[in-house]
Amino acid sequence: MPMVGVYTRPTTNAGNYRPIAVREPLRSAFDRAGEIAQAMVERESLIEIVVSVGAVVAMLAAMFAIGSSYGAANSTLSSQGGQMLVWVIVGFILLMTAVGVALAYLLNDSNDGTVSA
Repeated sequence: MPMVGVYTRPTTNAGNYRPIAVREPLRSAFDRAGEIAQAMVERESLIEIVVSVGAVVAMLAAMFAIGSSYGAANSTLSSQGGQMLVWVIVGFILLMTAVGVALAYLLNDSNDGTVSA
C-alpha cells in the first residue's frame, strides 16, 4: 500500500512519463513569450517612446555640455555651472510636462462618444 503524501514514479509507460504540473506551465509561458516578442508595438506607444528618449538624450547632452564648459580640472563644477545644471533639470521637467500634454492632445482618440456643443 503506497504511503499518503509520498510521490512515487509510475512504473508503467516509464518512457512517456512527464510531470504535467511542471512542464505545461513552462511550455505555455514560453509560448506566450514568443507571441509577445512577435507582436508589433502600437503606433502611439512607439511615438511616446521616441519622443521621451529624445528628450532624455537632449537633457543628457545639455548636462554633458555644462560639465565640459563649467567643470574644473579636479572634476568639480563651478557655482555658475551648478546653477546651469539646476536650470537644465527644471527645463527637463517642464519639457516632459509639455511633451506629455502635447502627446495626450495629439494622440487622443476623438471617437470617445462625447459630443461637443
